[in-house]
Amino acid sequence: MEINFGLIAIHLAIYIALILILKKLYFYPVFAVLKKREALTQGKKESAEELKKEMEELKGFYSSEMQKLHSNLESKRQEALKHSREEANRVVQKTKRKNEDRLKAHQQSVEEQIEEVRRSLPDMGSHLGDDIIKALTTAKVVKV
Repeated sequence: MEINFGLIAIHLAIYIALILILKKLYFYPVFAVLKKREALTQGKKESAEELKKEMEELKGFYSSEMQKLHSNLESKRQEALKHSREEANRVVQKTKRKNEDRLKAHQQSVEEQIEEVRRSLPDMGSHLGDDIIKALTTAKVVKV
């Protein structure tokens, strides 16, 4: 086995020529496309990060606004509840006073009727006594 340096040189020259041709026609365009793609990806990543940051800020803003709105609505609800309770108490007090006045009027009426019956009671008693005596004296006794 002999080493043929001429053949090795030719193979080496073909290999170097092939590398240079491939470098110019294939590797540079592929690397350019990859570099462009990386630049676009990096730009999109930065844009996505900016959007994410903006979204977090908006989320915080909306969260604080919702909290303010919730507390505002809660205070209005409490105020309306307090107002309705006060109104209910007023209605109850008004009705209570009205019913107390009616009760007093009825009590007075009943007391007047009781007084009137007390005044007429002695007359009824004497008439009742007279009626009993009359019934006894005029009654016929029947023996059996």
